[in-house]
Amino acid sequence: SNYWKITRPVPLTPDEIYDYRLKDSLQLVKESKPYQDSLDRKSNKITPINIFVTGKTIHNNYHKRSWNLPPLTQMLQYNTVEGFVPYFRLSYTQRFDDYKFYRIAPELRYGFSNERFNARINAQYYYNPLKFASVRFSGGRFVEQLNEHSPLEPFDNTVYTLVAEKNYLKIYEK
Repeated sequence: SNYWKITRPVPLTPDEIYDYRLKDSLQLVKESKPYQDSLDRKSNKITPINIFVTGKTIHNNYHKRSWNLPPLTQMLQYNTVEGFVPYFRLSYTQRFDDYKFYRIAPELRYGFSNERFNARINAQYYYNPLKFASVRFSGGRFVEQLNEHSPLEPFDNTVYTLVAEKNYLKIYEK
């Protein structure tokens, strides 16, 4: 009530007082751990579509964390240079109250034909997300497409290579 006396010269009406109390109570409930855990339980359920097609992002909204896992179609690849390639990637994101966040994403792959293990880690810190300002670090050895915009998805190339015996993917070790 002291805040309103200083900020607003006209006193709050009984309806406004009720409305602000209700909104404050609802906000406290929405920020509570049990409420956020219940939302996470519902949204974090994994389905066969997540496993094979879309991938899944697992959220922990109370701690402002998330983990992203790709679908199985991106984790199993085949190309003419590396042969069969199991490819594992995971990303972890930690958000903060001021909308800043950081993301760490390790990637691992092994080519059975060329017998090469490749690994890299990407780290990114968004220090001003409203202006898309960030700092990014990356290190390791990895296989990349010659065209840096990756016009051909590895899954599509896998299908072309195994079914039509056509290889459209042009890759190099970076």
